[in-house]
Amino acid sequence: MGAVPRETLGEYVPWVTIKLYKAWRDAMRTINR
Repeated sequence: MGAVPRETLGEYVPWVTIKLYKAWRDAMRTINR
């Protein structure tokens, strides 16, 4: 892929963080069930 522009990274990181958070929250909900 090569180098990632800082502007792209600034938009990509929050999206990944939200996706990971939702996946983690769903996992916690499943475990606590």
